[in-house]
This record gives sequence, C-alpha cells and structure tokens, in this order.
Amino acid sequence: PTYPVVPALAAVEWCQARLGGTLSNILHGAQRIWLQKPVPLGATLTTRAQIVGVYDLRRMAQSVIRTQSRDAAGALVAETEWTILHMNEGGFDGEAPPAQANNRAPRRAPDASVRIETSPAQAALYRLNGDLNPLHIDPDTARDAGYDRPILHGLGTLAVASVALSRAGVPLPSVSLVEATFRAPIFPGDPLITELWRDANRVWFQSYAEGRADGLAIRHGYMELGLQSP
Repeated sequence: PTYPVVPALAAVEWCQARLGGTLSNILHGAQRIWLQKPVPLGATLTTRAQIVGVYDLRRMAQSVIRTQSRDAAGALVAETEWTILHMNEGGFDGEAPPAQANNRAPRRAPDASVRIETSPAQAALYRLNGDLNPLHIDPDTARDAGYDRPILHGLGTLAVASVALSRAGVPLPSVSLVEATFRAPIFPGDPLITELWRDANRVWFQSYAEGRADGLAIRHGYMELGLQSP
C-alpha cells in the first residue's frame, strides 16, 4: 500500500523545486496515501501534483503537496499527500497549518511487536525508487544537515514498517489508507521495532530504532482496511 509514492515522486520533486531551498534543508514530515483500487501490474500511470498549502511554523515552514495517479483509461488509482518541513524558513507571518484529525493509538499495550533489521545498504537500495536526495547517500550532505552519517528515507522507514505489519498478520492488499508522521530518522543498519494496535478495520502503529533514546521514527501511524480486490 505504500507503493503509490513511487510514481508520484517525480511530480512532487517538481513542486519542491518551485518552492526553492536546498535538499539538505528539508525534511519529510508526514505522508498520507489513499488507494482507490489495487495498483495494476504493468500499467502506465500518469501523476499530477499540486502545492495545496504553505504554512508558517515560526521556526520552520511547512508545505503540503497532493498528487493523483491515474491509469491509461483515466481511472484514479491512488492519491498521496506529502507534508514537507523547510528548516529555518519560518517567521514570515503566514497561516498556521490546519488541525489534523486525531488518529492516535489506543491507550493500552500493543497487540504485537515486530523487529526487523535494516541493511547498512538500505538507503542505497531505496534510492533505486528514484529518490536521489544526497542526504541519504552522501556523508558530507548528511553532516551539513546535522547528522553524523546518511539517514534512511522516511518513506523507506515506512516501507519497512509495512513489512512488519504484514508479518503481524495485517492484510496489506486490503489497505485503503496509510498515514504516518515522521518523528526522527533512523540510520541504515538500525533494527526497527514496530508496535501495532488492531481495532476492527483499523490498525495503528509506531516504529522506533532499537536501543536509541531518540529513536521514535514513526508516530501516529495508521492504516484503514477495506480495499476490495478486483
């Protein structure tokens, strides 16, 4: 269910270029994915993207980009929403972002916990999807952004978390909605622990890097089930 970000990537990057700034100065804040139908195999998808908001968070700015991907017949396959943080670009007396719905996990112990070891080459492998931000591959760019080494893509972390949910029995082919907020990056090679809570057709989850006090990578993760197979 996280795949629709891949055909949307080029259109999102075009929008980001219009907003300005440098790749070392932006972070992926949150991601939403709506699946309208199963992604067809061997299809040609066309994606249109739109900048729907630029907001002032005082210390930083936030932009929101939405996309629609359609198949060759024009049928809507998936929509995505990308929340991008622009570091040190706030304070321009702009509007605050709209309030978000509360999709927090239930206040009880998680129903399952799954540990997955990421590879030291995880960021290089995820880069093959087309996300060429040097923050994830170049040590100098990572240091300029305040990290001691390249970090894993937020969407790469979300993909690993999705594998963990699948191993816990979540039927990924029936997922119609994915939401996640990226709290802190993990490094390629970090073991990722994903905790999940089930409630009828909803699954909440969070993921963190094992053994790191600041390792909460994904919070307010949420999936909704209900997509019908063709």
